[in-house]
Amino acid sequence: MTIGIIGGGATGLLFSWYLSKQNPLKIFVRSYEQAEKINEKGITLYNGKESWTSTDNITASSSYRELENCRVILIMVKQYHLSGILPILSKLPTNIPLVFFQNGLGHLGEVKELPNENIFLGTIEHGCQRLDPCTVRHNGMGLTRIAPFKGDVSCLKGILKVYEDDFPFSFSDSWEEILHKKLIVNASINPLTAVLNVPNGSLVNNRYFKKMLHSILDEILPLFPEVDEKEMIQNVVGICESTKENRSSMLKDIEAGRKTEIDAIMGYCLMKGESLGHPMAFSRLVYEMVKGKEVEQGG
Repeated sequence: MTIGIIGGGATGLLFSWYLSKQNPLKIFVRSYEQAEKINEKGITLYNGKESWTSTDNITASSSYRELENCRVILIMVKQYHLSGILPILSKLPTNIPLVFFQNGLGHLGEVKELPNENIFLGTIEHGCQRLDPCTVRHNGMGLTRIAPFKGDVSCLKGILKVYEDDFPFSFSDSWEEILHKKLIVNASINPLTAVLNVPNGSLVNNRYFKKMLHSILDEILPLFPEVDEKEMIQNVVGICESTKENRSSMLKDIEAGRKTEIDAIMGYCLMKGESLGHPMAFSRLVYEMVKGKEVEQGG
């Protein structure tokens, strides 16, 4: 039973290392050079003190031709890369379950059009960083949450339950709940860290930055009335504290001169706010500052 993972970034490498411990795994990456390095050296997991290299059960490819041989496919690319992958997925056998791990909700209209019988949406709470094409640093253990977008989640539980002890998965009935909560976390933390050039912990340890964090939360939380505001604020602050040394993915994208996911994250919130007639002046300012930094950094 081969598990397929699309995406050779930090999360793709992290999941490949862990999931290959129980099943054959094939990781599909954009670069032929990265695929060759993984096939030659395997994938190395580093936790800051020790490292472990896994070569068993892992193969890599820069071609999508073997996707149809996978029992399940996890799509772990950024939202703006989906446009080149969705047409490929639409031609696969419809009985292959697909699991999407993208930030934001703007891609769901296109995902809904796929003919697959079982489509799932997920969120990832692990902290990780890609160090080179075949090495990932696991900065913090978290939980992977999955909910059905279409179909029955029971077809996944049999595959993923074997990882409960060292790489836990949680299955939910409501994709809206897990994605909305993840969106609030990403929209409140990532853009600010990218603009201020600070790790997550600074948003709660610096009283001025903390005011900015709460200003964004004050504007975003009313967009999702089903979410408990007090609990969500505590969750966001807790994440900043527990990942205080982490530099958000959006900040790392800015530093590397890459395009960010600001449109998928904050852009979605701004569109929702506009449709509801809800003013979001501070969030729009932060959004435009990130877009401006993208231009300056060449992203």
